[in-house]
Amino acid sequence: MFRRFIAATVVAVSLVLSGCGVTLPVPAASPSSTDDYNALVTKYNTLVNSAHLAQHEAEKEGLALEELDNLLKTYSETAQRLVTASDTLVSQPNQSGAADFLGELTSLNGLHLRATNKLTALEQQTLALWSRLATNAPLIYQQGEEKKKELASRQRRYEQLSHALSGIRSLLDHDQKTVTAYARFKAQEYTRTTGRMAPSLNVIPQIVPTARDKEVASAVGAKDAGWVRDQNGKLLPLTDAKSVSEYARNNGFSVVAAEDAVQLSSRTGGTVGFSKNAQSLPSSISDSLSHFKKQLNQNTDALELAFVIDYSGSMSDDIEAVIDGLLSIVKDLENVKKAGRDIRIGIVTFGAPKRELVEQDLTNDLVKTAATLKRILVNYGPNSHSVNPGEASFHGMALAAKGLSWKGQNRMSIVITDEESYEIRTGMTQFVEDTLAALKAQNIQNRIYTIVVNH
Repeated sequence: MFRRFIAATVVAVSLVLSGCGVTLPVPAASPSSTDDYNALVTKYNTLVNSAHLAQHEAEKEGLALEELDNLLKTYSETAQRLVTASDTLVSQPNQSGAADFLGELTSLNGLHLRATNKLTALEQQTLALWSRLATNAPLIYQQGEEKKKELASRQRRYEQLSHALSGIRSLLDHDQKTVTAYARFKAQEYTRTTGRMAPSLNVIPQIVPTARDKEVASAVGAKDAGWVRDQNGKLLPLTDAKSVSEYARNNGFSVVAAEDAVQLSSRTGGTVGFSKNAQSLPSSISDSLSHFKKQLNQNTDALELAFVIDYSGSMSDDIEAVIDGLLSIVKDLENVKKAGRDIRIGIVTFGAPKRELVEQDLTNDLVKTAATLKRILVNYGPNSHSVNPGEASFHGMALAAKGLSWKGQNRMSIVITDEESYEIRTGMTQFVEDTLAALKAQNIQNRIYTIVVNH
């Protein structure tokens, strides 16, 4: 009864250290293809057997591999508990069983993310060593035949280590998909037999919340107008427009900017945040994105998401923090996508009216999305939309509604800006209403997050 789990990846690093192969049992029952799995195992064993990675030149590298090994063992144990909890959910449907199921599922997703991050770090480290060796190759070649042989040996070793790490990643991703698919299958059986919504259907797959995400989720309610951090770093909610204005007045912020920010964000389920200076802005953006992640985690349907980015002159000091925050969202969603949820992301930038631009249409290529965000950051100066008047956020939203190729039923957009909108400021009431109507007609759940910055 489905006893494979992640046996391959549990021993993966041990195999890298010992140069051994592994023979794994074929799963007796699995929603995924055992042929694909067996092909992965065969490929991995070939890589490991040819690697000869028993000797490690750097103690730091050895410790990193040991950490990965321990992490994968913990993942394996959690995967086994999840499958057991999935079986129990159906055989003994009660509140305790549902709680155990939900806990193991959340832990599994978190461990998968940690292991993926660790693998990425090791792969980047290996690539850096390989690149350094290539750079120094001409100098080494001048030092005789023995040095040439040593160079060739090291090159082979780094290449083989890179292949082995890639094999571990493939097996880890394959197993995570297989185990969560089995859990989903059991959850659906639970729903059919009991008539109750299975806990997994609300959480598979989700962004695994960080400590900051949990803090924001518990401190800032759905109806709060905004938030601020006190001098000790504690997150405090601002319950309504009046409290936002009062905070601005008492702490040296523009009251007009704060009032306009509330007007911009309040109709869309977004919030107003405050940043005392440019140095604290990255933290403020992270809080806003943590609030948005909670919205993303409220359902598990296929998702289409638009990033609508303020590219105006006032963002010149802030754009890096915004892009970094959005890149973290993309990274989170990439793990959600690997867990089986279809994700498509589009990107629109805006500044002065009629200078808004579709930087990327909706796509499920999240590697491309990350590259587009990095390109926007690099090209910000020469391709800026920062011509007065700027902050035409509703023009950006209107383009997102009409200029992206929306196809799915579950649609969201997020706007991050550090100023009140040009359209509200200049009294373009009809355009504002028309844009909101266009978003509603397209069934797009739009969230505007405004951060009032004391530059």
